[in-house]
Amino acid sequence: MAWLGIVIMKNNFVWILVPVLVLGTTSCKKKDDVGQASAPEVPAEVTIDPKDSQNTDPVAVPTKALSAEKRAELVGFAGHLPNNIEYLISVHDGKEASRRVMTSKIWKTFAEMSGMPIAAQEAGAEVVDEAASEVPAGGPAMMFGEEFTIAMGKGTSEQLGNLVQANARLSYYQMSGLVKMLSDQIANQDKDGQTPRLGRMDEQFMIDLLKDEKSGVGLFEETDMPPMYVAFKTSDENREMINQQVASGLQFLTFFGDIVKPASAERGNHTFKGYQIAGDALSEQLKEGKAEIEEIMTSATADRLIAAVAKKNLFLVSGIHGDYVVLFIGDSLEDLTFAQDAASSLAGGSALTFCDDYADKDLLAVCYGRGKGLKSVINKAKGNFADISAGIRDGLAGSDQFGDTRNIDALLRMVEEKEAAVQALASVNGGGTIAFFEDGLKIESFGGYDSGYNNWQAENQLASLGTGENVMFFANVTSNVDYDGKMRDYIETLFETAYACAMKVTELPIEDNDMVQFKNYMQLFDTKFRVDLLSFWNAFSNGFDGSLGQERALVVDLQGAMPAFPGVAQEVVDRAKFPRVTWIAPVVDRSKLAGSWGKMNDSLTNIAATLSEMAGKKIPMQKPLSSDKDGSKTWFFPLPFFNDDFLPSVTVNDNWFAASSSKLQAVDLIDQAQSGGKTSQGFVMKADFADLHDYAKEMTILMGKNAEAIGMSENDLKQANKIIDSLSEIDSLDVHVRRESGLLRSSFHFKVVGE
Repeated sequence: MAWLGIVIMKNNFVWILVPVLVLGTTSCKKKDDVGQASAPEVPAEVTIDPKDSQNTDPVAVPTKALSAEKRAELVGFAGHLPNNIEYLISVHDGKEASRRVMTSKIWKTFAEMSGMPIAAQEAGAEVVDEAASEVPAGGPAMMFGEEFTIAMGKGTSEQLGNLVQANARLSYYQMSGLVKMLSDQIANQDKDGQTPRLGRMDEQFMIDLLKDEKSGVGLFEETDMPPMYVAFKTSDENREMINQQVASGLQFLTFFGDIVKPASAERGNHTFKGYQIAGDALSEQLKEGKAEIEEIMTSATADRLIAAVAKKNLFLVSGIHGDYVVLFIGDSLEDLTFAQDAASSLAGGSALTFCDDYADKDLLAVCYGRGKGLKSVINKAKGNFADISAGIRDGLAGSDQFGDTRNIDALLRMVEEKEAAVQALASVNGGGTIAFFEDGLKIESFGGYDSGYNNWQAENQLASLGTGENVMFFANVTSNVDYDGKMRDYIETLFETAYACAMKVTELPIEDNDMVQFKNYMQLFDTKFRVDLLSFWNAFSNGFDGSLGQERALVVDLQGAMPAFPGVAQEVVDRAKFPRVTWIAPVVDRSKLAGSWGKMNDSLTNIAATLSEMAGKKIPMQKPLSSDKDGSKTWFFPLPFFNDDFLPSVTVNDNWFAASSSKLQAVDLIDQAQSGGKTSQGFVMKADFADLHDYAKEMTILMGKNAEAIGMSENDLKQANKIIDSLSEIDSLDVHVRRESGLLRSSFHFKVVGE
């Protein structure tokens, strides 16, 4: 626990800072391990009790089910792990990933422009492979090049939940401490009414944190270090060398003296060796400094802390298992176990079945998170604001310097309720992700966290807008109306609460320069802008947004006409293309849309008048022009260099609303939307980098012909051409997030040319 490290640092116990900090995440489950030079022998092959198995927590059901043995071959070290592993990150063939990156044009261009060594720039993959082979023995390429895995065992989710809880309580005490500090400074201001600037919080913040059962010694007593495996796949000739290097890296622990003891355990035909940080020895050292510890906590709390430390131990050992060099970290060597066969391993249950349909792919990475564990972590993360709010409320309740704060207390409680209502729409399932090389890089994800924002059952009617030949970027989604309403309520309550708190601050008897300036700003806002801004927000959130449907689409193409910006060469204006951007949504109530638009215009007109009054000269609100075509009406403001293809505007008819940089694009997209066509479900995003490359190349040629007129040097053009050429390998990016058979699914494809 970080707070214990702070306590010890404060009292100059630097010599035991790190061990206690580490032991703050360890367990007291295996008392017989304490103080031993080596752990008792435990069988290397074990079968996990079925009640601890992952077999009841599948991520996805494959269409082509593999046997346990075949799946174990596919996923590597996961086939050696016990089946109660809760989290897994495994990177396969890092050498190939590195080769692809370092032989790409983008990497070579970046390396050249940044001054990095680029020996492989012209030679290609063969030189990169040769360079990798020349890395010093045991270097990163040798350790991470084939397969690298991190896995966390039983109890990980519970401990992640403890960390979330500790962070929440930290937020609570930070806010309550800030309020208390402000209260004390008001109470202690000098005779002239001046209040010193806010300083750092005093030691009471740490004392309160330590006393709290939810974050202090009580939480420390419950904290465990779950089993953690870090595995490197190695070749036969390098395995022992890498094992020795990993083992030598653990020797830094001996710096902490008598609290560190040698530890070892036999697993199969190999011995795992390393060290134990002994809780009982560390506890004895803490006893010697108890008097100093009692300066910031009671004697009873100090006794509890010292007793808790005595029960906690941490083992760090490394050794060889099969083709792997393995580093194990845990509170007991009894947890260092390997599956007796593929069927009893993590790969043998249903946890990794999502990998089965990709057995013939060029695997890059596999990730997994247990559903039950993910849910427990999410449940403890109640909200970003709940603990902050509680800290402010309790801080105010414990002071008489702020006057009547009942309205603020009520608003803070409302914020907590609104936040909880939004979070109640979220769901979480076991999550799995697999990445592989195919036409570039593909990533398939199954399950995981769903915020509740998306309406997964809705048919996106605007999907056809992304199929156009010249569309460079397209995004399309339909939101959940319930989520939108609850999020709007939450945001409005947050702003209302922030305003109430700010106005309460202006009532405080503090007269330093910063506070005087703050009070002036708040008075200006409250008397001049608040009513109009509130009116604008109400018209926008309840009127404008409420008049549109839930579906949204964003379309970008590169086919617009160049605006006649001052100073731009005429040939560039005549021939260059310019990006066009349109945001489009369905209309459900055109009369409501028109009414809200009028209210927003009235609010903006009033704000312009207020600004004119403050500036001492008239700032008139511009009046828009309009045009009609085929039942669609476009509103826009006239400016000298605008044209129909560069005209920030709003276009609306009975069915569709479009806000665009181009009138022509908006009208065209509305026509396409009227015609209907392809539909989709979920969130869809596409980016056509090939179009972007062709556009950039065409523009560079045009700029080159007019370099003198637009002030571009030959070196500028040369650099631009290098960058553009480096992008020629990137083809497109496609993302699709949806639900399939009730399970959240995400597909990501980063396509490159020539694969």
